[in-house]
This record gives sequence, C-alpha cells and structure tokens, in this order.
Amino acid sequence: MKRGRTRLQIWGMPLVLGVASMNGLLWALLSDGIGDVLSWSMLAMPIAVAYCFGLGLNK
Repeated sequence: MKRGRTRLQIWGMPLVLGVASMNGLLWALLSDGIGDVLSWSMLAMPIAVAYCFGLGLNK
C-alpha cells in the first residue's frame, strides 16, 4: 500500500514562499538601498517557482 505524503512535504514549500513574501514586504516598507534589492528578490521568488512549474522544470 502506498503511503501518503507528510505534512512537511505538502506544506513545506508554500510556507517557505509565504514567509519569503512576508519578509519581502517588510523589507520594502522598512529599508532603502540594498533592502530594496532584497525585497524584490524575495517577492520574485513565488513568481519564479510558478514559472518553473509552468515550464515543467520540476521533474
């Protein structure tokens, strides 16, 4: 019998992307200069992951 996935396997990446997005928003509000670069990179992370899955690069 095939066993199901664990909670970490199911919710691990969504949690990482959510925390990165939240940190990106906070960096955008609270900093200038290098903080802007960090915030844009954190906010672009979910877009990059969705793009990779859309192209089928997850295999």
